[in-house]
Amino acid sequence: MIRVKRVFDHPEPEDGYRLYVNRTWPKEIKRNALDGWMRKVAPSDLLSHWFSDDPSKWNEFVRLYTEELKNKMSALDKLEVLEMEQKTITLLHSSRSNEYNSAVVLKEVMEHLDEFREMVRREELKKLGIASDVERISKEMEDYGGFEGDRMDSGDEK
Repeated sequence: MIRVKRVFDHPEPEDGYRLYVNRTWPKEIKRNALDGWMRKVAPSDLLSHWFSDDPSKWNEFVRLYTEELKNKMSALDKLEVLEMEQKTITLLHSSRSNEYNSAVVLKEVMEHLDEFREMVRREELKKLGIASDVERISKEMEDYGGFEGDRMDSGDEK
């Protein structure tokens, strides 16, 4: 389970593993006060400064940050493993808003990580120009019943 909270909010037992996910450390917080810091999943400095917690820029921020996250799959994979190990992770942010911040976007991506991975894979295939071939083969395999060995006649049956 993933939760989102301001880094300045008091810790609670249900927070689980408290992970700071912004690029720069808040001066008011001691380093040992949190369980971890994963700045690699944070939005770029340029994007963060442009957004500046402005709700009127939210939709565009979500789109741009999601694009950035497509290039951070290894960090997302590490976050997924951490979630499996810890069971509950609270993504901590230093934004003024609990509704409009990068941790909210990151939580959404993590809750749909398999779909996100598939979207990234399809976009990469399109760039290579082989997406239609891969989709056609996938459809044929789906119609056939997949790669299950018991569906194939191996000639070993008696």
